[in-house]
Amino acid sequence: MKLSSSANKLLSLSALLLLLLLPLQVYLNGLFVPGFVRDPDTLISKTILTYGPGTDGQKSRTMQYQLEPYLWNRFLLMTTIQFDSGEKLKTQFLITFWPQKLYSIKYINQLVEAEETKYFDPPEQHVLFDGGDEDFQVLVENPHRYCYIQLSNQAVQCVDVH
Repeated sequence: MKLSSSANKLLSLSALLLLLLLPLQVYLNGLFVPGFVRDPDTLISKTILTYGPGTDGQKSRTMQYQLEPYLWNRFLLMTTIQFDSGEKLKTQFLITFWPQKLYSIKYINQLVEAEETKYFDPPEQHVLFDGGDEDFQVLVENPHRYCYIQLSNQAVQCVDVH
């Protein structure tokens, strides 16, 4: 009986400690989020050119991202992809900001099957269509530009922040 009483006290103290540390966890998670993410009007964009054979082999697409708060250091990354053919696709990702300027993206909404998907670069195809997590590290962060490296293939990209 004494052993179960000690176990119950230990369990109760552990639960209380976890509840007391929850506000600290929420505060620390907020520190991992870049400054521009806190502004609900922030619009992130990038234009990607893909070159192919022949004189008409150049294709472009513009991607616009908007972040919507989800939970603490997690955000929904709402994405609109505009192809030079005029077609638009929408999708969304779950982005989580971690310490030491790391973040991860998980694909959570499948793109519509479209002919233009062949114009996505292989690293982008991996992130967009495989459904797994992809990790990134921030290289440059300022009020107008955000550059990062995709850790799985060392691809460096920058986006404009408005």
